[in-house]
Amino acid sequence: MPEALRVDGLHVERGTRSVVRGVRFSARHGEFLAIVGPNGAGKSTLLKAVAGLLPFGGSVTVDGRSLAALSVRERARHMAYVPQEATLRAHLDVRAVVAQGRHAHHAFTWRGPDLHEPAVDRALAATDL
Repeated sequence: MPEALRVDGLHVERGTRSVVRGVRFSARHGEFLAIVGPNGAGKSTLLKAVAGLLPFGGSVTVDGRSLAALSVRERARHMAYVPQEATLRAHLDVRAVVAQGRHAHHAFTWRGPDLHEPAVDRALAATDL
């Protein structure tokens, strides 16, 4: 099975400080990984960089394509980043949050996400939510 994600030599700098250095890993489709470390170790920074939300050095490939070569929409179809603490104060149930993740898979509309889309049901079932 081909690699879904490959991170090679990833590093992130904040100002003059290097906060993530030389990270390398790969993951295949269907595989689960854990990122473990103390507070302030750079776990969230690493995830934000891998999702393309922060500038980084090194390389990230998604299904064999460079993250830099993917449009924002293509990147959103492959991955999403949900922070531990949301800055939005909307009161959404779990189904609505999962449905928001499907936005990149549909044509733009002004109506809200389809809460009854089969992919939402599959995601909720796969995660036992």
